[in-house]
This record gives sequence, structure tokens and C-alpha cells, in this order.
Amino acid sequence: MRRVSVVYFVQAGDAGPIKIGTTDDLRTRVAALQTAHYEELRLLGTIPGGPAIERVWHGRFGEERIRGEWFRPSVALVLAVESAVGVVTTPPKMDEADYNKRWLVAVRGAVDAAEVGDTHTYDRHLAEVRLLTRTRARQQAAKTGGAA
Repeated sequence: MRRVSVVYFVQAGDAGPIKIGTTDDLRTRVAALQTAHYEELRLLGTIPGGPAIERVWHGRFGEERIRGEWFRPSVALVLAVESAVGVVTTPPKMDEADYNKRWLVAVRGAVDAAEVGDTHTYDRHLAEVRLLTRTRARQQAAKTGGAA
């Protein structure tokens, strides 16, 4: 039986770095990573593909690279992983003042980028606005007992 390669996304803790890797034996790979890591690792999901697809993800998020295959959990990366694997990751909790500050900075950044035609920066700031808005909706729903 031929094994199928997948690209996997593993996150350290609730809001730590995200590893983008590839394997044809997911269970063994995640277990080996956990053995070597001090923090609990969460498998966010997988997508079909091997090294070529992995390289695409590494290139797309090169600015977020910490070291090797570990990347900062930027809003753009979190949203891309959510979209690719169909899960909702948990962004860090924030208080009202922090939320308002981050939301305003993201909106201003998107507007400034749009004015100069910088679509890459615009997309990153817009992704931040979307994630913050979803985070707020989830927090409000949790407080009221509703669904977000």
C-alpha cells in the first residue's frame, strides 16, 4: 500500500508558532515532534500534498519564518490555515482596550495601503480586521451563551 503525503500544520500551545511540514506518516511525525517539544502541540489539520506544496506555503509566509519550518502565527497565516483545513484556530484572548487598539491599527493600515495601491499590505491588514472581528464575535457569544 502506497502512503499519501500530506502537508500538516501544528501549533505550539494555544497561540504559539505554527510548524508547516510534510510527511507520509502523520501519527509518527506528530508524536516525534511532541517528544522533542516542551509545549503541547496541536494538530490544526492537513492538506493533500508533499514537498512541493510545503515549499509554496513556506514561500508564501517567508516573512513570518522564525526558524526552519516554524512560523509566527500571524493573522494572515492563521486565516490561510483555517481556510485550507477548515478549522477555526483560537486567537489569543484580549481585553477591550487591546482589541480596540489592534482593530484601529489594522483598519488604518488597510486604508493607508489602499491609498498607495499596496495590495499585499492591504490584504494583511484586512485579514487582521477580519480575525479581530471574528474573535470579538466569539468572545461576545461565549459571554451570552450564543453561537458565533
